[in-house]
Amino acid sequence: ATVKCSASGSLFSLDRATFRAILMAANKENLDSTASFLKSISLFSDLTDPQRDTLSNVLEECSFGPRETICREGDVADSLYLVREGELVAYKAAEGKELGVELGRMGVQMVFGESALQGSAETEKRQATVVAATKVTLLKLTRDNFKELFGDLAEVIKFNFNQKVLGAISFFKELTESEKSVLIESLEEEAFETGVDIIRQGTQGDSFYIIKTGSVKV
Repeated sequence: ATVKCSASGSLFSLDRATFRAILMAANKENLDSTASFLKSISLFSDLTDPQRDTLSNVLEECSFGPRETICREGDVADSLYLVREGELVAYKAAEGKELGVELGRMGVQMVFGESALQGSAETEKRQATVVAATKVTLLKLTRDNFKELFGDLAEVIKFNFNQKVLGAISFFKELTESEKSVLIESLEEEAFETGVDIIRQGTQGDSFYIIKTGSVKV
């Protein structure tokens, strides 16, 4: 199309390359900020920096005003939400109450809807109705996006946690990353109650143990 001046005046111009550079810089700053925010969320604290950067690319920012409903009890649980700004209230259905019984309030850095990452759309349903108490900004992560990137959440968190445990043990520091990965895949997690014998003197020793949580006495 042809654009012709119809009255004397002046314009601001911006070339395409500069415009793209500005957008790219702004987008990178936003992604860096989101990745830093993810680091403060306990659910994702065991992800590596590259994994958090990748995750930042698929998060959808959502805004809601006071009294707006984010999700309803019984709906399909297909995504989780991270609270970036504001406060929300969770309700459980109760006869005679419009919203239900208040279960609790959620603020910045809190997460709700985690079960969406572990089950399937057919089995996982929302266990509560969540309503914005103030103006809120949320980051939404769908099950499909997460599983496409990382597979099952529990396995990702478990693998990364085990890597951190091995990395802190001097005995394994000389192993390469691939050797550590093979070792992690071979580990079997066992739980013991207080007072239970883990190893008995005189029995055949065919395994060694790495303490993940808790403490032992010899």
